Amino acid sequence: MAKQKNAEKCCENCTYLTGIGEGDHICDVDPCLIVLAGYVPTDDYFWCDGAKWRES
Repeated sequence: MAKQKNAEKCCENCTYLTGIGEGDHICDVDPCLIVLAGYVPTDDYFWCDGAKWRES
């Protein structure tokens, strides 16, 4: 989560976060990336640095 600059903007409170099962979540924006695997942030977590973030 080192990329995260603004605590209010994160994958967990973005409308584009979509659960796909077993704790895995994707960012449903092009490109579609797995941002959480087993509820743990992946290397792609907050990949957009908030540019595509939308409040849920």
